[in-house]
Amino acid sequence: MKISDFKKLANSELKLKFSSNEINQLLAILIEERLSLSRLDLIKMGDITIDPDGELRLKTDLSLLAQNKPLQYIIGKVNFFGLKLLVDENVLIPRDETEELMALIADDYHLQDDKPARIIDFGTGSGCMALSMAKIFPEARVEAWDISEGALDLAQKNAKLNHLEVYFQQKSILDDQLKENQQYDLIISNPPYIPPSQKMEMEERVLQHEPDLALFVEEENPLIFYSAVVKMAQANLKIGGSLYFEINQYLANQTLALVAEGFKGELLKDLNGNYRFIRAIKA
Repeated sequence: MKISDFKKLANSELKLKFSSNEINQLLAILIEERLSLSRLDLIKMGDITIDPDGELRLKTDLSLLAQNKPLQYIIGKVNFFGLKLLVDENVLIPRDETEELMALIADDYHLQDDKPARIIDFGTGSGCMALSMAKIFPEARVEAWDISEGALDLAQKNAKLNHLEVYFQQKSILDDQLKENQQYDLIISNPPYIPPSQKMEMEERVLQHEPDLALFVEEENPLIFYSAVVKMAQANLKIGGSLYFEINQYLANQTLALVAEGFKGELLKDLNGNYRFIRAIKA
């Protein structure tokens, strides 16, 4: 099979699920991943013949894409804030908005003389945020909690892969508490925040493959994780320390209200113009 034949096959199998532009982007990634050929390589080399092993892998990939499996899970990795991260169905695929939050934190501290010495990430998943903090603040002690053993196993692999040190613990923000004498300079969290009523707005591939544990909360108490983190921050964040959340845009004001007492908080928009983040300084 030649490259042109594979592209025709892909367009035929995926046209009902993706636009032509999306298909072209997916194919470029798969061809580079499976055949080690960049777009520039293909321009130089022309319509080459794919070897049998490569053809089998690419056809398998197409089948998985047609079944709504996200590309990141198919190739098993993703780039995030200059890090190469392994991902599987134990963890959420890191989003662009989360990368924006990392850049926001880096910018906020860029001109400050006092960098955070102790940082904790609640609900770390793949470790994307905790590892980004370890990259931005190499002198800091970075800790991270998650209740999922599978997520923590992957996060630890990602730390090793990127030569970064994070202290991971299998704990739940709902069940466990920090010791009273533990004080942090920076607390970050992107916890589950989607109530079941918002499922209809989500893509099928997310609902079918990404972990419910990392996505959904009960309809009756959608801010349960945020409340727990704020309570922890009230006891364990230093005066002048910072708390950053990624949030549900539809619950922005309700989430901001949680930091009304004891913090100077503000809502911040993502690049799409949605209220996606909270920055709160402990007063």
